[in-house]
Amino acid sequence: MDESSGIAPEGLLEAIADTSCPVGHELHIQVAASHLAQDGPRLKLSPAGQSWLIDHGKPLVDWAAAGPTSAPSLRNWQAEALNAWAHHGRQGVVEAVTGTGKSRVGVEAIREALEDDFDVVVVVPTTALVEQWVRTLMNAGITGVLTTLEGSRPTWLRHRVIVGTVQSLYQHPPQRADGKVLIVADECHRYGAAEWSRVLDSGYRRRLGLTATFERNDEGLSLLQRYLGGGPVYRIGFPEAIRTNVVARYDVKLLGVDLTPVERLDYDDAEERVRDARVKLLAADFPAEPFGAFMTEVQRAAEGDADATIADVARHYLKAFSDRVDVMAGAVGKSEAMEVLAPAVGASRGALVFTRRKDAAEDLAAILRDGGVEAHSVHSGHTATQRRERLAGLKTGRIQALVAPTVLDEGVDVPDVDLGIVTSGSKSRRQMIQRMGRVLRRKADGRKATFIVVYARGTAEDLSSQDGQEGALDLILESADRVFHLERDGELLVQREVPVTRRQGTPGEPAVRLLGGVPEPVLQTDVGQPERPESNLPHELGDVDPDRLPMTVKARGEYARAHDLDADAAEKGLREALRVLMTNRRVYRKTSVFGGFALRDDVQELVITPDRFVGYRLYRRPATATLDPQASAGDGERSMAAMPDEEVVVLDSLVPATILFTGDALEQVCDVFELGELRMSDALREARSIFELDLGTGSTVIEEPEGYAVRCLLATWRVDRDIAHVVGVVATRPEIETHDFDAVQVRSDPIPDRPYDVTADGERPAESPVAAVDVIDQLERLADLKVRGLLTEDEFVAAKAKVLA
Repeated sequence: MDESSGIAPEGLLEAIADTSCPVGHELHIQVAASHLAQDGPRLKLSPAGQSWLIDHGKPLVDWAAAGPTSAPSLRNWQAEALNAWAHHGRQGVVEAVTGTGKSRVGVEAIREALEDDFDVVVVVPTTALVEQWVRTLMNAGITGVLTTLEGSRPTWLRHRVIVGTVQSLYQHPPQRADGKVLIVADECHRYGAAEWSRVLDSGYRRRLGLTATFERNDEGLSLLQRYLGGGPVYRIGFPEAIRTNVVARYDVKLLGVDLTPVERLDYDDAEERVRDARVKLLAADFPAEPFGAFMTEVQRAAEGDADATIADVARHYLKAFSDRVDVMAGAVGKSEAMEVLAPAVGASRGALVFTRRKDAAEDLAAILRDGGVEAHSVHSGHTATQRRERLAGLKTGRIQALVAPTVLDEGVDVPDVDLGIVTSGSKSRRQMIQRMGRVLRRKADGRKATFIVVYARGTAEDLSSQDGQEGALDLILESADRVFHLERDGELLVQREVPVTRRQGTPGEPAVRLLGGVPEPVLQTDVGQPERPESNLPHELGDVDPDRLPMTVKARGEYARAHDLDADAAEKGLREALRVLMTNRRVYRKTSVFGGFALRDDVQELVITPDRFVGYRLYRRPATATLDPQASAGDGERSMAAMPDEEVVVLDSLVPATILFTGDALEQVCDVFELGELRMSDALREARSIFELDLGTGSTVIEEPEGYAVRCLLATWRVDRDIAHVVGVVATRPEIETHDFDAVQVRSDPIPDRPYDVTADGERPAESPVAAVDVIDQLERLADLKVRGLLTEDEFVAAKAKVLA
C-alpha cells in the first residue's frame, strides 16, 4: 500500500496471515491496525503508518562506530543485539544474563532515537534503578534527563529523556502526538501484570525490552510478546558470555551438610506430601518436564482451576513444597558450615552470601563476624541509606561480605566481588541468573570467580543425586570450569574435583550431571589452596594405634557375627581391618556417634572414636544368626537375653534424646500410646520422651537377628544393630494390667553416672549412698507417666509398690 492505494479488509487479513518478521514472529492485527485508516470500503496507511514505514526503512546504524569517541567500544554481542533489534523494526526484546552489560544496548538505542528526533522514556521497577540509569546516561554523555523522583508529572517540554519507576508512570504515561517515542523497558518481564502493563503505551513507535530472562508464569507473557513484537530478538547466556570473555570464568565448590533428626523427619514428611500430590497432578496431564513448566501449571491450578479437586491438590502441593524448602533453607548445618567458610570469605576480594530469609541473613552475617570477617546483612528491613552505605563499604573494601535474601537479586549495582555463597536454591531461574551475574562481572585483572553451594544432603538440593532444576542449581554447574566437592574435617575443608557431563541439546534432560556421586575426599587447608596428599586421616585419628585401641563388646560381637568367628579371632580380625582401612581415603564423620568416624571400603564399615572401637558392619552380611530351635515359630527372638556385659553396652549406648525413629516406629508409638495425628517432628519429640521415661522404669535387653529388643514397663522397643534407630514398638501394657510385675526387671536410668540397680526381687545394696535418690527418681518417672495418661491408677499403684518393695 502507498498514499494512493488501499486494501480491502479481506485482503488485509490474507496479508497478515502470510506475513512474519525476520525472526519468524507472526504479525498481529492489533499491531497492523494502529498504522491504518478507513477510506470508504478500503483501508489505507495512516500518517503514523507512513512515518513508521519511513522509519523502519532507514539504513541500519554502524553501531560499533556510533557514539562519542570517548565512550568504550561496544562489545561484539551488544552490536549484534542492536542490529537484530533495528532489523526487527526497532521493536523487540534483548535477553542478556546479568553482568553482560545490557544497559549499554539501551544507551545506544537512546542515543540513536534522540538523533532521529524521538523522545525517550525509560521504565524501571525500583528507585535504585532510576538512580543507576541516570548515572549511566550522564556517563554516556546524554543530558536533558528528567526523573519521576522529583515528584512532578513528567513531560517532554524541557527534557528529552524521562526515567521513572513503573509505579510512577503507569497511570499517565508521557504522550507525544506523532508517536515518536522510544520506550526502554528495563526488567521488562515485570510489566506483564494488568496494572503495570498500562505503562506500555500503544502509541510509542520504538520499543526495546531488556531482561535477563524473558519469562513469566501467567498470561502477562503473551501481553508482553504482543507489545514488544514476540520473543527475544537476541539472546546471550552464560555459556556464550564466558566463551567470549564478556563475564568472568568460575569454579563451583559444593559443601553438603546433614539435616538434624528433627529436620530430616520434617523434610521426609513434606517430601512425601510433595510426591503424593505430584503423582496426582501428573495423572491429570500436568507436564512432567521441564520443572518450571510443571510449577507454572500448578500455580495456575491453585489460583482457581475449574476442577475443584485439582485446585485442592495443587494447593496441597504448593504448601508441601514450601514446607520442604523451609526445612532446607533453615538447616542448622548451613549455619555451622559458615563458620568453616569464614576464612575463605576473608581471603576473597569481596563476597556475596545469598539466603532465602532476612533472619537467616542476620544470623549468617553474625557468624562471619565471629569468624573475623567484616560482614553485614542487606535486606528490605534496612533503609535505602543503610543499603547504599553497605554497598559502598563493600566497594571500598571496608566490608568484606554482604549477606542478603533477595534485595541484591534485581536492580542493584553491586560492586566487584569474586566469591558467591549460595545457601539455598533460587525461587526461579531468573533469580539464579541474577545472583550469578552479581558475582561474574568481568574482573579488571582477569581473575576467576568462585561459587560455593551449601546444600542439605539427601534432599532436592543434593546435586549428587538430583538434576538441580528445582532450585535452578543446575545453572551454576552449567558453565563452570571445574566442580569440586567439599567436606568438613574439623577446621579444615576436604576437596576433590568431580567429573561433570554436560547436555548436548537434549530436551527434558538436566543440563549437567555429576559423575560418580560424592567423591573420596582429599584434605587441604582451605578453599582454593593446593591438596595435601600426605595426610589421609582426620587429625583426631592421627594417634590411633590399631593394636592398642580399646576394644568394645559391641564391635567385637558384630565382627564375630558377620564373619562367624570366636571372640579372640574376631578381635584380631577387627584390629587388622582397622589397620587396612586406615590406609585408604574413605573416612567420614559418623554423626550418630559422638566424636565418631566411619572407615569404609567396598564391603565393610568400621566405626571408631579416638579412644575406642564402636561398631562394625558388613555391607553384604551373611545370614549367620542361629535361632534357638525351641523358640516359637513366629517369635524371631533368641531364646535368651543378651549376655550381661552386652546388655550394659546396649543400654549405655541408648541416648533417647537423640535416637532416631523409623516412620513405622513413629506410627506404632502414636498407636500404642494413643497420641493421635501429630506432625512428624512432634511425634518424634513425644516418642523420645516416652522412651526415656520407659527406660527409667526398668528394662531387659533381648538380642534379635537384626538388632535388640529392649523390654520396658510400657513397651518393647526394638532397635537396630547400630543402636541408632528405633525400628519398632510393641505395647507390653496387657502384661502390666495383670499386675504381674515379677516379670519386669526394674533398672535405674542406664546413663553411666547412675550405676545403682533396683531388681524385681527387692534386693538392694543398702550401703549405696544413692539408693534414696534412685527410688525417688523412679517414683517421679512413674508419676509423670500417670499424669500423661500412660498408666492407669491401678497400674501406677502396683508399679509404685514394686519400686518401694
